[in-house]
Amino acid sequence: SEWAETKRYLPPSVTSLPGYFRFDVNPYMREIVDCFGAESPVREVALMKGVQVTATTAVLENAIGYAIEHVKTAPVLMVTADGDLAQIRMEAYVRPMIAHSGLGHLIRSSDATNNRKTGNTDAKLEWIGGGFLLPMGAQNANKMRSFSAQYVLRDEIDGWPLVVGKDGDPIQLTADRAAAYEASRKIGDFSTPGLAGSSKIKRRFDLGDQRYYFVPCLACGHMQRLRWTHTDEHGVISGMVWELDADGILIQDSVRYLCEACQHPHTNDDKTRMMDPANGAEWRPTAKTIHPYFRSYHLSALYSPVGMQTW
Repeated sequence: SEWAETKRYLPPSVTSLPGYFRFDVNPYMREIVDCFGAESPVREVALMKGVQVTATTAVLENAIGYAIEHVKTAPVLMVTADGDLAQIRMEAYVRPMIAHSGLGHLIRSSDATNNRKTGNTDAKLEWIGGGFLLPMGAQNANKMRSFSAQYVLRDEIDGWPLVVGKDGDPIQLTADRAAAYEASRKIGDFSTPGLAGSSKIKRRFDLGDQRYYFVPCLACGHMQRLRWTHTDEHGVISGMVWELDADGILIQDSVRYLCEACQHPHTNDDKTRMMDPANGAEWRPTAKTIHPYFRSYHLSALYSPVGMQTW
């Protein structure tokens, strides 16, 4: 997170909130991205997320930038649902991040002696220090067998196939790529969940310590995680409430979030203060993880920063 706030610049082409990266927009992402720091003992992270919570920008891309400038020697495997999507992410997000964050001088360029590109191609990005980024699609699992990676970043895994030809489960195949880095590996899973019962990210989330971001009520201070709706043992309903007009159309100004303790109504603009760690907001584990170096996080679209997706 320190690297991100020091070096990262977001151009208007990649975000509705351009400018230098700051975690006051999405403070819940600081703990997650710090799991990918070299000093963190965390080895695996699963983030089950809603849309517009800045996960790709704040975690996946920042982890790549950090690996380029600070880890330097790390092989990084970025796997998405298919190869075309992996290339789109490279061209639309990763390369602009490198350019706007002052990392271009670290990227290996064309080899003038034989007139071919050695480190900066569509298929592979290499940088000074020996590390590289390899973007791939999950359906190309057979091509991964030749690579080992310290960082394995797996994006939108609920869109991955269950099996790939005769090669088996791509989740296991990609995890195997980090076996040579047992003491320093970083495996990250990021996805919006699909159907209940078959969601890969839900299974990964359940294996971890199941962290939720608890925020305070601005009236009574009660700490709670944001939920679409919740009914307590006394039948009191909290969460999202709204009104419709005579034609069944949403009355925009009526949308509120009710505290589960005192029923105080919060507006969308209140999210910034609610999610601020200075006011007590924090991640809390709610389960026992499968192993102590595996953290899992749940973040619904209700946490989308002000200026992005609204309540």
